[in-house]
Amino acid sequence: MSKIPEIEWLQSEEAMRHRRMSWKIKRFSWGMIALTLAAALLGLLGPGPLSHSQAGESSNGYWVEFDRVIRYQAPADIKVYLQKQGEEGKAIAVRVSRDFIEKLEIQQIDPAPANVVLSPEEITYHFETKEEPGEYMVRFTFQPEEWGNFRGNFAMNEHAPVEVKQWVLP
Repeated sequence: MSKIPEIEWLQSEEAMRHRRMSWKIKRFSWGMIALTLAAALLGLLGPGPLSHSQAGESSNGYWVEFDRVIRYQAPADIKVYLQKQGEEGKAIAVRVSRDFIEKLEIQQIDPAPANVVLSPEEITYHFETKEEPGEYMVRFTFQPEEWGNFRGNFAMNEHAPVEVKQWVLP
């Protein structure tokens, strides 16, 4: 006799509403899991095919390569490239917006700069180069000291600045 009331409740309208709500929550949860997995595989939550980016054009002789998504206090790189034509003996100057650099802890700059000039808006790193034309790369290795959206400008020699946008995840 005690089983009859349980069966009646299972067939009641209240039980059906509960089941429908449970199914909706489960479907929504599975959808969110699928979206998170797809974002992770594509590189929107860390390394992947969509996480790497380039600012500037290699055809213009100056560009910056970086990852769009990086982790808080994890090492990351920004690479600045210059295709040097016939500028014999000319040094390279890389200008970086100061507000961008102040959110980072620079661990290494390769090659090491010959000197550094500070101004209120930017920091300029000067590098000695070989006399022959060719491609030159400067690698900034750093750790983010904050998380959130980072924006900064990089410029090399007389080239116009290019904007680097990065998301730093906790």
